[in-house]
This record gives sequence, C-alpha cells and structure tokens, in this order.
Amino acid sequence: MDKLLEFQDLLQVANILFDFLRDIGFILLKMVAWLVDGLSSGLEGVYKLLNFYNYGPIKDFLNEYNAVIWLMASISIAFFGWQLIVSHKLDKDKIVTNIILAMTIFFVMPWALEQGATLTEAGANLLNNERSSSTETF
Repeated sequence: MDKLLEFQDLLQVANILFDFLRDIGFILLKMVAWLVDGLSSGLEGVYKLLNFYNYGPIKDFLNEYNAVIWLMASISIAFFGWQLIVSHKLDKDKIVTNIILAMTIFFVMPWALEQGATLTEAGANLLNNERSSSTETF
C-alpha cells in the first residue's frame, strides 16, 4: 500500500478514453519503428553500392577496355584541338574553365569517391549493432 501511495501522482484509474489514446500512440510508434527499420535496411543496400568500382566485373571491364577508353579520350582531345585551329572565335575563359572542369572530373572525382566511400563505411561500421534500428531509436 505504501508503494501505491508513493506513486499516486503517476497512477490513475483506467479510463476508456485514455486507453484508446494510449493504443493509438502505440500503433503510431509501431508504424514509426517499421519505417525506421525499412529505411535502415535500404541504407544497408546503398552501403554495398558505394564501392561499385572495386567490384570484380567492373574492374575486369575497365581493364579489358582500358586501351579503348584512352583511344576515345585521345580522339576527343585531337578533335578539340582541330576545332581550336579551324574555328576563329575563341572564348579563352570558357576554354580554361572547361579544361579545369574536365581534369577535375577525370582525376579528382575517383579519388573523392573513394575517400567518401571510406568515410561512409567507417561511420556505418561504427553504428552497426545486433539490434534493429528501431530498437536502438526507441
């Protein structure tokens, strides 16, 4: 009886309205938990795609067609040079900007993708638990 009196301000007599509201709250929490678990499993699939360029068939494809890729790049640079020679209108500021953008895409982007994938994997491994994400959240 002493415990009931001690927690009297937290305890109340059952009421059908409060029971209904408590059930609705429980259903809402279950829906949020289902949504969190769904998003978590979707993100696990995305984490697997981060290092797609380290996947064996992709590496094999790039190694097999490496000469073709460099040939196409050489042809495009030669065509660009020919356009500069033939065309008399020069926008030097646009040419410099485009060359910097192209070099960034071809040389900096793969390094940046690898660094981003490493950082994301480190964060995902730090958050890996045996329990579900909804259990961790609630």
